[in-house]
Amino acid sequence: MFLSFALFFSFFLFSSTKMSSVAALTLREPILPLVSTLDTENVHEIKVENIWAVMAGNPPQWETRSAKMYLPTCDDPAKKELFLYVIDQFSDACDRSRLNLTTGGELYSKFRAVLDGSLRISWQIISDARVQKSVASFHTDVRTLIAQFLAPSSREDQLEYLRHCAKSFNMTCEQVASRLMVINHLGRWLPGSFVADPAVQNIGGAYHNLFETQTAMKRAYFQIMPMSWRIEFAKMTNRLEDDAFTYAHLMQYMSVLEAIDKNGRGQKRRRGEFGYGGRGSGNGGRARLDSQRGSHRGRGGGNFGGYGGPGGGRGGGGGRGGYGSPRGGYGTPRPYTPRPYTPGGYGGFFGGAGG
Repeated sequence: MFLSFALFFSFFLFSSTKMSSVAALTLREPILPLVSTLDTENVHEIKVENIWAVMAGNPPQWETRSAKMYLPTCDDPAKKELFLYVIDQFSDACDRSRLNLTTGGELYSKFRAVLDGSLRISWQIISDARVQKSVASFHTDVRTLIAQFLAPSSREDQLEYLRHCAKSFNMTCEQVASRLMVINHLGRWLPGSFVADPAVQNIGGAYHNLFETQTAMKRAYFQIMPMSWRIEFAKMTNRLEDDAFTYAHLMQYMSVLEAIDKNGRGQKRRRGEFGYGGRGSGNGGRARLDSQRGSHRGRGGGNFGGYGGPGGGRGGGGGRGGYGSPRGGYGTPRPYTPRPYTPGGYGGFFGGAGG
């Protein structure tokens, strides 16, 4: 009785631990997947305009300047990549060379314009709670908004995802390299990417890209590539740690291996279509003597194998019958004898299943 209870309790603990591990892994979803689902061409945009005065001329006098840009909008925080993309595009537009949004009041009001739906409501609540609006407080409140919808572990979850990510067959090496650069840049808005530093003016810190160094980014790209390509790279004298061997150099090298690999697959296909090939060679792939479908049955193609007799096939010597009769030839389909040698069968002596 006690032994049975102990075994049941041990199984319960094992099951609970295992389920907890699975749950933890399930929560590690990529915020920014390698294959993007965001179509920037079809994102809704809104015109954001700013007008300001500057002292210019001789003698100096106030002049009015203006600028406008079309910026993407987001209405649903569940669209995580779009959410981060909108924040990043707005941050870029604030520059003095573009919209010149330099005060806290301007930042709060203009940022509200690129948010819709529940996101605008959430931002309005945060904005109303901020009495003294400054550039530094704006960045603090943007991070507060992000933290409402993205977990504190989002940055580490994204890195963990990339460690176990593999290159899709439909993506070229150039596309992977480009996508990884976007992920690296947008990763600065993930929780945990901002590092406080009082020495930094205005915002009191700095946003760090997902990869701290170029070497880390090269390692992430390298890890995504197929194992056979990584083995080929190991034969080189260049190393990922070498500053002279840049991210672009690594991408170009992997593109060469990709081209070689595709060319090799193309040659195999051509040999299967025009040579002895396919799924059988010689006098047939899956050969079977004295069968109803020929003395040497094969499922191959090419010149010598196939569904006919010794000389037929899916290519090569003939159509459905060739030099024999359609159903017979030099033998009988299946005589009632103890398995005589009948080289004919379906398709004739030199026939096959197609020309």
